[in-house]
Amino acid sequence: VRSLYLDHYKPVFFIFDQFEELFIFGDKEERRQFIHIVKTLTESDLQCRMIFVLREEYMSWVTDFERFIPTFFSNRVRIEKMSHRNALEAIKGPCNIFNISLEEGFAESLLEKLSPGSEDVELTYLQVFLDKIFRLAIGFTPPSQGGKEGGSYPTPESKGGLSFSLLHLQKTGNVSDLLGNFLDDQISIMEDPESAMMVLKAFVSGKGTKRPASEQEAMDNIHSFGKEMTSEELKELIQSFVKLRVLRDKDDNDRYELRHDALAEKVYEKFSTAEKELLEIRQFIENSYQASLKRKILLNTDDLNYISNKDSLLNLNTELRGFLEESRLHQKAKMRTVRRLTFISAFAFLVLLSTIIITLVKRSRNSSSIFDAKASITQFTRPIDRLALAGSAWSIRNGEEAKEALLKAFDNILKNPGDDKGLIGLRQKYFMDYGHVSSPIQIAECSKDNRFIYYCTSDSIFIWMRNGLQYSHFVHGTSPVVYLLMSNDGEYIGAIKKDSILTVWDKDGKIKFTCKIGFNPLNTYQIFRFDPANRVIAISADNDADLLDINGKLLQSFDLHKGSVNAVDFSDDGKFIATAGNDSTINIWYHNSDLNCYLC
Repeated sequence: VRSLYLDHYKPVFFIFDQFEELFIFGDKEERRQFIHIVKTLTESDLQCRMIFVLREEYMSWVTDFERFIPTFFSNRVRIEKMSHRNALEAIKGPCNIFNISLEEGFAESLLEKLSPGSEDVELTYLQVFLDKIFRLAIGFTPPSQGGKEGGSYPTPESKGGLSFSLLHLQKTGNVSDLLGNFLDDQISIMEDPESAMMVLKAFVSGKGTKRPASEQEAMDNIHSFGKEMTSEELKELIQSFVKLRVLRDKDDNDRYELRHDALAEKVYEKFSTAEKELLEIRQFIENSYQASLKRKILLNTDDLNYISNKDSLLNLNTELRGFLEESRLHQKAKMRTVRRLTFISAFAFLVLLSTIIITLVKRSRNSSSIFDAKASITQFTRPIDRLALAGSAWSIRNGEEAKEALLKAFDNILKNPGDDKGLIGLRQKYFMDYGHVSSPIQIAECSKDNRFIYYCTSDSIFIWMRNGLQYSHFVHGTSPVVYLLMSNDGEYIGAIKKDSILTVWDKDGKIKFTCKIGFNPLNTYQIFRFDPANRVIAISADNDADLLDINGKLLQSFDLHKGSVNAVDFSDDGKFIATAGNDSTINIWYHNSDLNCYLC
């Protein structure tokens, strides 16, 4: 560079066009060396300037230069895509300079035909269109079929001035034909036209539409068509088509795509029947595999018959081969299951037939038992007859009807033993008369340890022992009781009254404590509970839950619910507390003996 500068004493300019190829084809070491050379030149005393031209998709790749040359991006220009308006000038300006007249509306119609409804103009395709129209206008004769020579462009002056008309535009045909010819021309001048076309086929779907694909996906498709190609060859061909504006450069997912549907149509026309069939099968497998990743659905028998073992010709990747193998194994297992089910179904039919016969016999017996039970209750008056018939019903079937008949017959005997000494003995042994109370009984229960029967009237609570003797009787007040409960060991009894007052007495009627609580009227059964240690969990007045000792002292509050607590309960061993709220949640609290409290 120094020698060159001293020869001419003029600034030396290095212009790197298509600079993105350094990142596409160059390795890390090549990029490192290049950056070092650029840095050395820019820091020298030489009059040396550098211009880098690259596609903006690769701008981020150049950040490596900034680490060594901080001013690398200080002077840059972004070349915008040509707008519709500028494209009109690009058509009219050169025609004006070369004395080519344009029919009114020609330029606008050309752009509308090239990119309908779009503001962006693909300059490569505009060039192809104008070249075609120019040939028509000058009467250009294409070269002979026998060789590449022949055909020439007469100068406009030799024709006495040219004119581009709407008729010329009409004769150019549609975009598909024009781009197809352009594509054929470009492929024909490539070193290996067959490989070039094979690459383009990788970007066309089985329906002749554009199909985005990564380099690896394109390689898989090329192998499916029986063509061998190295990754470097593929990369070079892809970049060639990107430069020709046949392919769009890769997107955020590293996929390339044909720029125009018309190109896809023309490439699809180059497919052979066998290639189309293989392409359709490959796409079917790929689509089915993607669907299986989301819905876990394998190929069925019809799908596998459609593929018909042609997958061996497709050079599928590991994932697709595994998917096919799994589908085939699944269908084989399914066929074995069908055969097994057929055998089982036949066996099950025999079992079902036997079951029906047995069921009919049982139903007949059940009907007989129910008939005897009803007869015992409704048709016989003598106690011993009723008991005998109820016993007969029970011996036939231990059903609810027979049980009801036995209990009613036994209860009738206890109340009406008559003169039979045996029945009178039963009455003396089992019949307990707990005495008469002055007002109707509202709530009655049996203690958990079966030692007591307790109940309440409108103003009093009664506790009776199981042998029929009254243990205690005390007044609870004037407000009606909505819930009555005795502790597990029968030592204490609590009552919730309609005025939201909880009172706990010992079994002798001595008040242990009284407190204000809250409850949901729709659930009066789970307002409070005793645990085995005779602590009390109850819904508090502010609609949380409180744990109290037997004297009413607050031990712990539970307030994790977002709404009101509607129900509380203890586990049988007292280690857990459950609280349920109108926020549709249930909290379980565990007793921590070290902390002596409940943790959620």
